[in-house]
Amino acid sequence: MSKLDISIALFISLIISSDAYNIPALFSFSDSTMDPGNSNNLKTDAKANFLLYGKDFLTHTPTGRFCNGKLATDYIAAALNLSDVLPAYDGHVVSVNDIGVSFASAGSGLDDLDIKILECDYHVQPNPEIY
Repeated sequence: MSKLDISIALFISLIISSDAYNIPALFSFSDSTMDPGNSNNLKTDAKANFLLYGKDFLTHTPTGRFCNGKLATDYIAAALNLSDVLPAYDGHVVSVNDIGVSFASAGSGLDDLDIKILECDYHVQPNPEIY
């Protein structure tokens, strides 16, 4: 995580308080900058589930986060008193009782060129049944 990401997360932590706002959950949609491990279970080369990633994390083990410790979304979730970390989406149906979840995945993008650069053959097709 860059110094800018940390600065933004700390700034948001200072101005956001769950006492001041009734924010029941946090959801993240992004790429590797916010991926908490969603790419671990995908057919892709964009993975961070090996050392040195995670050496400064709570468990001191790789989690799939593309950083040594927490992500900006983890700091925001903690500032909102939701959780110490924003969990990765694990395939469960997200309910109103959840504190939120991160759908961020490394290598994701709006352009098919992202997939070509990573040389992977995994491509998600929209599923109209879930909308």
